[in-house]
Amino acid sequence: MDPAPIQKNVVLVGAGNAHLRFIKMFGMRPMPGVAVTLVSEATTIPYSAMVPGHIAGDYTWDEITIDLVRLCRAVNVRFLPDRATRIDTANRKVFFAARSELRYDVLSLGLGSSVAYASRSETSWPMRPLDGLLDRLNALEQRLRQTPPPFHLAVVGGGASGCELTLAIRKRFGGIPTFRVTLLQSKGRLLPQFPSKAADL
Repeated sequence: MDPAPIQKNVVLVGAGNAHLRFIKMFGMRPMPGVAVTLVSEATTIPYSAMVPGHIAGDYTWDEITIDLVRLCRAVNVRFLPDRATRIDTANRKVFFAARSELRYDVLSLGLGSSVAYASRSETSWPMRPLDGLLDRLNALEQRLRQTPPPFHLAVVGGGASGCELTLAIRKRFGGIPTFRVTLLQSKGRLLPQFPSKAADL
C-alpha cells in the first residue's frame, strides 16, 4: 500500500523535552499525510533530569544521552543537524546556516531556557547548555586531581535544580580536600517553592 501523500509539514526547531515527547507520540500514532522534521545542531543530547546523576558519578555519559538520529529514524521523523538562522512567517519558511530553506505548515520552537548571569567570563559558568557545563566540570576535576590548589565553587540559585546540582558536585569532588562548594539563595530558605520540610532535609 502506497503511503499517503504529504499534506502538512510539521517542523520542530530544538530538541527539548516537549518536542521529544511529540516525536514519541507521533511514532506511536502516526498521522497519515503529516511529515515531521526535527532540527537540532546537536545529534546527541543529554537528558536533563539525569545530568546531576551523571555529575555525581551514578550514570555514564552513554546512559544519559539521547541519540537523535536513531530516535528520528525509529519513528519515521526527518532529522536535520543544522542551526536555524531566520524564520519567514509570511511565507512559512525556516532558513538554516548550511542548507536551503524548509517550508512548514506548522512550526514549533523549543529552544530551551537561557541563563541570565552577570559575568561572561571563564570564572562564571552558565548551567545551560548542559554539555558545556559538563565539559567545564570534567576539566576542573582533572586539573584539581593533578595539582589541587584551593578552589571555591559557588552555585547561584537554591531551587530544586540548584540544590540537586550542588549535592551532585559535592559528591563528585568530595575526595579533593582543597575543594569546597557554596550554595547561594536570595530567599529566606532553600527550595522556597517546596514545603518547609523539604528544605530541612
